[in-house]
Amino acid sequence: MHGTSRSEHADDNLPVTWHLGSFEDFNDANRIISSVKPDIIYHLSGMVTGSNRVDNVIPTFHSLVTSTVNLLSVAAAVGCCQRIIIVGSSNEPVNDSPNSPYAAAKWASSMYSRLFQTLYNLPIVIARTFVAYGPGQPSDKLIPYVMTQLMKGERPKLTNGTWKTDWIYIDDVIEALVRCAVVPGIEGCTIDIGTGQYSSVRDIVERIVALLEPATTPQFGALPDRQAEHTPVADIAYAREKLRWKAEVSLQEGLRRTFEHATNFLAGKNYTNTILGSLS
Repeated sequence: MHGTSRSEHADDNLPVTWHLGSFEDFNDANRIISSVKPDIIYHLSGMVTGSNRVDNVIPTFHSLVTSTVNLLSVAAAVGCCQRIIIVGSSNEPVNDSPNSPYAAAKWASSMYSRLFQTLYNLPIVIARTFVAYGPGQPSDKLIPYVMTQLMKGERPKLTNGTWKTDWIYIDDVIEALVRCAVVPGIEGCTIDIGTGQYSSVRDIVERIVALLEPATTPQFGALPDRQAEHTPVADIAYAREKLRWKAEVSLQEGLRRTFEHATNFLAGKNYTNTILGSLS
């Protein structure tokens, strides 16, 4: 198993050979893929942000679009891959215009992936993941932020909490991504990876409060609401048809597992299963 990292990777006791480099650099992409000649490629790294600031346009473009085009171009030239899984996003617009640089870049990455599938016969599957959560998620994301603040006795500052989306636990995401690599006959498919159920930010936070029973409460409305976003729900029927897969972990159970991990981590226990990629 091989992985790439933009910085030196610490020894994490995982059976991974790490390659230093960025797929935003064509030479790095060519060097790594030509050397490894992978049978299966997962492309899921990149800058993740919902901000619509203009200074996010260029970084998200290169992080997501340039890296994807470089990877696909090298893979087409080397001709070694049996399957390439491109991890898309529920933020990608379907019939509307993109509402953030991130959404536009993910959409463009998927379009280029379909181009390489159609013109150059690359065996591509696009896994359109919804909002993943679980142990190891970056601390600035909603669930770890709220849990950490409440466990410290501080009041998390939030928007009004009305935004809703499809939240999926990381174990279910991993199972779906594995199936995307091994299920035959799904090249060219775009498959939603989600639960098929909506939950609002306020619902998520209220569930966390009930789970933690903290001494303080969140501050809803302390932050301005984000610009209106696409809030689709996953097409679970298509995922069942193509992958023979469905999400198994309920929202309540997923939050419980995340909280349990957080408390044990803070207690100083050593965990190795703390990998959560930037999937949204």
